[in-house]
Amino acid sequence: MLRFQPDHDDHDEACRIVTGVAFAVQSPRMVDREAGEEPGVNEDRSILVALSGPIHNAAELRKELRAAGHRLTSSSDAEVIAHLYEDVGAGCLDRLRGAFSLAVWDVRGRQLLLARDRLGVKPLYYAETPDGLVFASEQKAVLSFPEVQRELNVRSLGHFLSFGFVVGPDTLFRALRQLPPGCRLTYRAGKVSLERYWDFPEPSSSVEDRRRSVSAWTEMLRDKLEASVSLRLHNDTPAGAWLSGGVDSSAVVALMARHRSGPLPVAMLSFSFAGFDEVHGQSTLLDHPDYPLQGRVVVCTPADLSRLPEALWYAEEPTTSGLEVLRLLLVEASARDTRVVLAGEGADEVFGGYLWFLLDKLIERLSPIPPVVRRAVAGFPVFQGRFHRVRSLLSAPSVMDLARYRILLGVHRLTHHQPLTAQMRACVHDAAEPAWELPLPQSFPRWDRFSQLQYYEGHIRLPSFVIGTLDRVAMARSVEMRLPFLDHELVELAARIPPALKLKGLREKYILRQAVQHVLPREIAQRRKRGLGAPVAAWLRAELPEFAHELLSSPALRRSGYFDPGTVARMLSEHRARRQDWGYRLMGVLAVQLWDHMFLQGKGPLP
Repeated sequence: MLRFQPDHDDHDEACRIVTGVAFAVQSPRMVDREAGEEPGVNEDRSILVALSGPIHNAAELRKELRAAGHRLTSSSDAEVIAHLYEDVGAGCLDRLRGAFSLAVWDVRGRQLLLARDRLGVKPLYYAETPDGLVFASEQKAVLSFPEVQRELNVRSLGHFLSFGFVVGPDTLFRALRQLPPGCRLTYRAGKVSLERYWDFPEPSSSVEDRRRSVSAWTEMLRDKLEASVSLRLHNDTPAGAWLSGGVDSSAVVALMARHRSGPLPVAMLSFSFAGFDEVHGQSTLLDHPDYPLQGRVVVCTPADLSRLPEALWYAEEPTTSGLEVLRLLLVEASARDTRVVLAGEGADEVFGGYLWFLLDKLIERLSPIPPVVRRAVAGFPVFQGRFHRVRSLLSAPSVMDLARYRILLGVHRLTHHQPLTAQMRACVHDAAEPAWELPLPQSFPRWDRFSQLQYYEGHIRLPSFVIGTLDRVAMARSVEMRLPFLDHELVELAARIPPALKLKGLREKYILRQAVQHVLPREIAQRRKRGLGAPVAAWLRAELPEFAHELLSSPALRRSGYFDPGTVARMLSEHRARRQDWGYRLMGVLAVQLWDHMFLQGKGPLP
């Protein structure tokens, strides 16, 4: 079964049952009800397809199929896949351009194919049971089957406490897995096989690419980005966008505006807390009359912590960041004007926009220094406190692996001072062995450091955090998110661009800024990154909502058994008295407590 948010009323549902197989699809009402049958079928109904998400090149594929003799009777993307699968089997995935999760049932071959888009924009979960395979585009649908046990995955809890998010393909349930991005799963005769059909490309070794000029790369990237934006405006549903003061979303909005005759609806987020957003104290495209925009600015306030239970119910996985609340606010603002929204997520991963890319570049220059000298330097007082990452990197092996990646992100410090009970701490420690590591391409040791770090970003933080909960929160309000920077053709082109043009000196995303400066005011095109963050520390110092008081109380903490009540009480007191900033750790405690109540205990959303 493949479903969209079954608890929400703003969807249309269709179902098809054949011997031993049931497909159900709930489509957002932005989808054309006259498009055709769902699930999609071929002429003789021997191929069934359930699809979540748009196939941006469906019109082109439909023409090719009709020229080859196929009879297509609708404008349904799922029907296109059914006919394409009939011709080339699982190879059809290589022809699809879009953000999707899908299921294909081959009636004659008695074989099920599950697949997820290359970058992981659309989610897809599955669980093996004694009676078969259960799958869905959300966890709640899979967990609704009694055969799927609600048992904690302790290793995933450890990853959450370390990274601040749940690292896929694991989930917080032992029985529930997430299909990794760019992978396909085949289920036949009770057996599951998993294969990767796409991966982040290795850096180019082409002589032609090394000799290509900056202006040539700029032109190629500009053309590909414009095509990616245009492709995501292909249907009749008017699209809007999310806008901040940064170059990524501004570039998407500026390119979208070229395709509209009237005002483009954009949603922006501001805060009643100073210093948290990219809007405060700087201009945005809304301030420039050359861009025909219709702006909605939603303000995040101390009271918005009360939205966490609702946001987590849709997101289904906790984070320590509170970003799921901000996204719910933005989605609700966008839904007032449009059902399709473009956003700039993914640009920092594709072009190396984060601080840790620069930090690794600077530290790498010290790699020829003997390790014993680097460790001695790391002991200098200057590297204490706020420069803890530099200290850890100076002491760490220079090879790029998971341990170094965690240090670069700074998440290794989250593992310290966790308020776990002694029993849970022992369980988490035992579950972490043997150490988990990301499977790497055989050629990985020969890659440049920038590309190695990008590979970790693309497989860990991007799918599990940056876009991990985005689709589920958006679909809760029937809003479809489209991310032009995560078009796989654009990602493949970016992989060919020399790292020195992505991070030029100390300038992050240099080549992207060059490519979009023709459509943006110079002050925005050259503006340094000022990332979005939720006011977690301020939320937890303001008046706490009732659910937070309850879940952080000693009786509630003892009932769940994750966290030591005395330690949590001390941390909360120190935080609220501003003696220490325990914001993210306390948010992690609150989020796990909420998740346990709603999902592990199966009690559903708080009233």
